[in-house]
Amino acid sequence: MSGPAHPKCGVWMRPRTNGVSMLETEDGTGQPYKLWHGDLWECPACGEQVLAGFGAPIEKGHPSFEPLVLAGVDVTINGRMRALAEGSE
Repeated sequence: MSGPAHPKCGVWMRPRTNGVSMLETEDGTGQPYKLWHGDLWECPACGEQVLAGFGAPIEKGHPSFEPLVLAGVDVTINGRMRALAEGSE
């Protein structure tokens, strides 16, 4: 099987929803920055979920960015959190 593994439960995660939209905000300002589309995966044992399998983002300034953001997004992620996860301050 391909996809994320859940080490805590020792199982492969299962795809739950494809094409989940995720808005990444700018560090510190909370302003929309990038719009990503990925897949929601779920652990069949405990139900924990992760987003993975992102393609290239649609960046702020692209003609389709604002209409897509205004249409609604499924998840919003603070860009600062990603920077901390990557080990930079």
